[in-house]
Amino acid sequence: MTAAIEARDLGYVVEDQVLLTGVDLDLRHGELLAVVGPNGAGKSTLLGLLAGDLRPSTGSVRYAGRDAHASPAADLARRRAVLLQEHRLSFPFTVLDVVRMGRAPWRGRPEESEDDRAVAEALAAADVGPLVHRRFPTLSGGEKARTSFARSRAQGTGVLLLDEPTAALDIKHQEQVLGHARDRARSGDAVLAVLHDLSLAAAYADRVLLLGAGCTHGLGAPADVLRADTLSDLYQYPVDVFRHHRTGELVVLPDRTAAHHTVPTALPTEALR
Repeated sequence: MTAAIEARDLGYVVEDQVLLTGVDLDLRHGELLAVVGPNGAGKSTLLGLLAGDLRPSTGSVRYAGRDAHASPAADLARRRAVLLQEHRLSFPFTVLDVVRMGRAPWRGRPEESEDDRAVAEALAAADVGPLVHRRFPTLSGGEKARTSFARSRAQGTGVLLLDEPTAALDIKHQEQVLGHARDRARSGDAVLAVLHDLSLAAAYADRVLLLGAGCTHGLGAPADVLRADTLSDLYQYPVDVFRHHRTGELVVLPDRTAAHHTVPTALPTEALR
């Protein structure tokens, strides 16, 4: 598989805080790569760097050999679609309006003739067809997430970067969205998804990147990366990893029998002044 994005020695520093350091990664056509790790691991920062929305403090991001930060914004928009964690709009656009926004990079180009087909397929993939006339601000959190996923899908790029696409979704729509993302990878797209549910990552990803404190702690097949000892150390909480007795799928769960629940120590009063 060829690399859609090549990242080398990626680092990102803000106000002397190192958010990411020394990350090497190829996102390949034909694969779904899951990025997992505890809060503050650098997952969203990595996605922003790969998207070209953030400029790295060290290292480089290249699309087909070209520096992402040397590419015009319109060119990047035709290369990759990005789904962010937050789904906010200040104006009362309808769901259909929002999904059609995904086609903006193709305006005035031959690909514009595919707008209606792309929008219809995206609405179906995200299961938001019945919501097309609803105003975006009136939607539930899950409905907003699915609409935003449909917008990124309608963009019709060969690279799909998804930041926590299942966070607000019920179990049915989690499976639908990740199933569709995997289908896009099978058709030749390069798909990256930041996930918190480790069992979903195990079930859908071809490879898993495990981040912690801005560093890579593992990169490879789910069974090689999602190991109980590694995850327990990184998450600072006991984790159990096993095979489902019927399907053989990898399942990752907190080991509550081994967990010792402690209350975090309160900060001294003077620290708050």
